[in-house]
Amino acid sequence: MKLINYFKVNQINIINILIILLIGFFLRLYYLFTKTGNIFQANLGGDSCYHYNVALNISQGIGPKTSYIFSYWFPHESIPAVTDLYGPGYHYFLSLFLLVKDEFISLRISSLVVGMCSILLAYIIGKKIHSTFLGYLSALVICFNFFHIENSTVIMRENFTLLIVQLFFLNLFYLKKNKLLFSSIGIIIGYSAMTSAIWMILSIIFMFYLIANYEIKKKEIFFNILLTFIFFMITIFPWAKISLDYFGKMLFSYTSYYPYVNDWGLMMSERGLPNVTNFWSEIDIVQYLKTHFYWGINNIYKFCLMLFPTFAFPASFILIPLILIGSYQLKFNGYLLLLFTVLYFFALSFGSYGMKGILWPRHFMPFLATTSILMSFGFIFIYHQLIKFNIINKYLTLFTGYKFYKLVFLIPIIITVVGIEVKDSFWERDSSQFYKFGNKIKEYTNINDVIMYANSVPDAWCVTKRKIVQDPAFYKKNTSNRILEEVKRFDVDYLLVDVSDQIYERGKDIVGAIKFYNQLELEEIFSDEKNGYHFYKIENKR
Repeated sequence: MKLINYFKVNQINIINILIILLIGFFLRLYYLFTKTGNIFQANLGGDSCYHYNVALNISQGIGPKTSYIFSYWFPHESIPAVTDLYGPGYHYFLSLFLLVKDEFISLRISSLVVGMCSILLAYIIGKKIHSTFLGYLSALVICFNFFHIENSTVIMRENFTLLIVQLFFLNLFYLKKNKLLFSSIGIIIGYSAMTSAIWMILSIIFMFYLIANYEIKKKEIFFNILLTFIFFMITIFPWAKISLDYFGKMLFSYTSYYPYVNDWGLMMSERGLPNVTNFWSEIDIVQYLKTHFYWGINNIYKFCLMLFPTFAFPASFILIPLILIGSYQLKFNGYLLLLFTVLYFFALSFGSYGMKGILWPRHFMPFLATTSILMSFGFIFIYHQLIKFNIINKYLTLFTGYKFYKLVFLIPIIITVVGIEVKDSFWERDSSQFYKFGNKIKEYTNINDVIMYANSVPDAWCVTKRKIVQDPAFYKKNTSNRILEEVKRFDVDYLLVDVSDQIYERGKDIVGAIKFYNQLELEEIFSDEKNGYHFYKIENKR
């Protein structure tokens, strides 16, 4: 009976949020079919293939492992190898969809589901903090955000991280009503620890909340913190043990070392971790700070672009004052949201990718968890002030007509669709020929054969479903002995050479490429001269 009454009272609200969700769904579906190429295949952006591989291995009972050797920093002795690029939190989630159907389209559906959940959670959090209207606006901000639309159709973990942050704040704002949510927060922070380093920021926010706003006895505070910590440890323990046993460090991710190497090549080809102490002692601190100041300004630009991705980029700067106003007017809850925004911005700017100045808009996705709320409330506050001081009362009659209401509602939809059409998708790639070549490889090889490849190994795995070893000399010269070492170490059977990529030195001509492998007695199985693909059998592994 209570449930029936709830639906009767909230019928209009339910209809409104369903309309917003429906619009968001069709916008993302439209992008999926128009911009992402073949929706049944990977977009061949290394990360997507990586996520697919680890998730597939989990779903098949192999565990959080990759079917290739991506780096040589650790004692990989066999394939599959324990994943060392990111924690497996996102991959455990993806594996649930692969249990239903082992196809790449399953993962695209998972991204779509995550994207729709984020829109819904924005509404719920906004409604909890202040009002239903704030919930609507917050949901609409995410609904029409171009980068959110784009990332709701590809296999990237940042939208999933956004969802984790939203779940964290939702639980935090309900803590006073239900003490059991302390255990839930422990699980959320623990799961985020297996997904990204954002768990440290969530932990700071949680402690700040307890210190500043939780009016209970000291014993109860201690018990709740203990409860949170216990569930945090229970959540991370399986992966923490694997990480500690294999890498010597809990929650290991080798991308955290990226600021201390010159390029990706060293991460793939060098033995041993970089010496962080030597890095700080050898660099020019003044020049380092100058460079990072420039990158910091550039990150502010990317942050604004993420907030308001339209043709009129300068307009996005007005959203920063809205965020500040919104946090001030929402008081304590607003300060919590703003604290996350500030801490996460600095974490990004001085994290593994930020310290190299290579942040992409997708890295800023988790900001939407807080900024969608703050700038929406900033807008509401300013709107009410304009009414209060009779600035726009005389124009209100313009907004009363139903036809005008429909027009206003359609404007962001039109802008978003036009934006999708005008902007070329980062993820749209012509990978059809590579897939055809991969299918031909599968005809000539067995499932347990090992292939050495001199380009992106996650991509090669995606198209061949074979064990892949990264060529250790890909970024280096005169390392034929090292190649022979790795061929013997992993019992490599075949060599895949891609000379289509003119960026890399050995991609200039096939003769130059093969010189690196002249001791292996190669037998060419087949090739695609037009697209630059060559496939060889290794005859001599001695």
